[in-house]
Amino acid sequence: LATTRGERGVEAGVRAVTAGARTLGRLARRPQTGQLHQYYAQAVVLLAALALLLAVLSAVPE
Repeated sequence: LATTRGERGVEAGVRAVTAGARTLGRLARRPQTGQLHQYYAQAVVLLAALALLLAVLSAVPE
């Protein structure tokens, strides 16, 4: 009985990890359109988010 419960828990964990990896893979394929202007726009958004994160972190007092 204890072994079965342990196996079910491990199996549920493995299924959760694989489902998460599958979802991340699906999300990673979305922005790949082949259109260069979209890649530039994505880079600008990423850099702006990084700059905002750095500004917020530098404003936090220690």
